[in-house]
Amino acid sequence: MLTGSNTNSLDIDNDLNNIEKDNKVENQKNSESKKKLKSNNKKGKEQAVHKIVHNTRKSSNFKTDIVDNE
Repeated sequence: MLTGSNTNSLDIDNDLNNIEKDNKVENQKNSESKKKLKSNNKKGKEQAVHKIVHNTRKSSNFKTDIVDNE
């Protein structure tokens, strides 16, 4: 049979193990969130560059359309 001090020791070990498991789960979630943010940030930058290039081409085409050839 377990004595009182051994029981407390086991409870503390169990609590520590549970905390470690919770921390691992939390760290995994944070890691996944960081990856998602980086991915979204990269997509946003790519979209911004695409929009700038598209708008630049549109304005360039417009300028060339109004040039008088005479």
